[in-house]
Amino acid sequence: MYLLGIDIGTTNWKVALYDEDGRVISAFSSPTRVHSEGGGRVIYKPDEIWATVTGGIRQVISQARNPRDVKAIGVASMGEAGVLIDKKGQCLYPAMAWYDPRTTPQLEWWEKTFGRYEIYEITGLPPQHIASINKIMWLRDNEPEIYARAHRWLCLADFVAYKLSGECAMDYSLASRTMVFDIRRREWSKKMLEHAGIGVDLLPPLRLSGTPLGHITRQAQEETGLSPDTIVVVGGYDHLCGALAGNAFTNGSILDSGGTSEVVLSVVDSGSVNTTGALCDAQFAFGSHVVKDTYYIAGVLPASGGVVEWLKDQLAHEELELSKETGVNIYQIMADEAASSPPGARGVFMLPHLKGRVSPYCGEKSRAAFVGLSFYHSRSDLFRAALEGLCYELRLNLDAMKELASIRYPRKMQAIGGAVRNRFWMQMKADMTGTIIEVPDVEEATTLGAALLAGIGAGVYRDETDAVQRTYRRKETFYPDLDMTEKYELYFQRVYKRLASSLDGVNAEIIDIFAH
Repeated sequence: MYLLGIDIGTTNWKVALYDEDGRVISAFSSPTRVHSEGGGRVIYKPDEIWATVTGGIRQVISQARNPRDVKAIGVASMGEAGVLIDKKGQCLYPAMAWYDPRTTPQLEWWEKTFGRYEIYEITGLPPQHIASINKIMWLRDNEPEIYARAHRWLCLADFVAYKLSGECAMDYSLASRTMVFDIRRREWSKKMLEHAGIGVDLLPPLRLSGTPLGHITRQAQEETGLSPDTIVVVGGYDHLCGALAGNAFTNGSILDSGGTSEVVLSVVDSGSVNTTGALCDAQFAFGSHVVKDTYYIAGVLPASGGVVEWLKDQLAHEELELSKETGVNIYQIMADEAASSPPGARGVFMLPHLKGRVSPYCGEKSRAAFVGLSFYHSRSDLFRAALEGLCYELRLNLDAMKELASIRYPRKMQAIGGAVRNRFWMQMKADMTGTIIEVPDVEEATTLGAALLAGIGAGVYRDETDAVQRTYRRKETFYPDLDMTEKYELYFQRVYKRLASSLDGVNAEIIDIFAH
């Protein structure tokens, strides 16, 4: 018996086939196909998403003994991005990328007419232009003829599940990213929707993750090669599906999900969280997990692995070419060079805000900086300072969660995502936070989490606990070096905590001058 997990992610679109013990049978990955429209506007084409998914399914099930043994499918995706479909199920407009900036005027309207703290109190989301409701309103205001034909708004996981099953639904974790979901009542907020002038019927029915939607349609059978007996199950938000597979779903669990961006997520009891202005100002999202009756608080580092990519492109040209010729991993080369610099990078600090800061304490005008440079510093110091800066940002988020949401400082964190391949970075995170870092033995936690939800919906597993107990395996554990922790505490308290605020005024002036 097999389970399929699909992930419509920011960096890649993936399909993976698992057995019921969580072992991967076959996997497919394709770079996310983005189309720039200029001015920062970026779209995904729904037909390309569907073609990639169907091609991926055909490829991975070719490794199965019998496609009829694929019991169920679950789909995960990035949050916020979505499509409008008409009554015939046809997509009416491309999907705006979750980070597309065109919806900034809609955010400004919300803040002027409704108030950011009331939005947070209802939805658990700090007001952001990326929220799904702002994309819907933009389409209404700028594409009225298209909007007039709209029947449903579907986030991208919902869209793929709809194409597979013919049924519209959205789980609570993706609904938590729309900014019109009442997080306490777990229903669409009539107050928010009425204020926006959007009918509740435009939004799909809400369902628990792991709920069966139905069997795959005849059309989808023909396009994927799957059996008519295959069950399609409600999935969820990619970070939360990854959290499930990574064993971060019980109260007090902490997950560090590191990729192009980084999410630090703490699983909480809803009753213990007071959605106050302080949490809103710190830009922490409070939302529903994919696990029943479970919530989380999450902070975001918008540029994490992206910082490493930028350094690679700017400072490691020769090594990059060498890695292509020899097959040596460029990231390992960079990590080894960073390790040759001592803790503290000989006095160089990097504020890694290449895409500003989200949490804690939003800094859209914050910019990256190297501070403390002198003639004797080398590239290895810059590499180390960048990784240390990202670890300091993780520490800031954990400290703010502890202060504002009464979350206990973790004894252990689970870590998933591409960043876990960098063992030097993982050890640095353990040293910086004084916390044990546990890495599960799974290559793609998000697709596995989606597959586990599929298994729950199909009755392969009794519940989330049963699914994780049967599939979770620990790969590696990083223990903090307490001497290093003490050193980093000094650097953190005396220098790093002051960096961002020290540069805020200068960065604002830079943006004011060069934005014109």
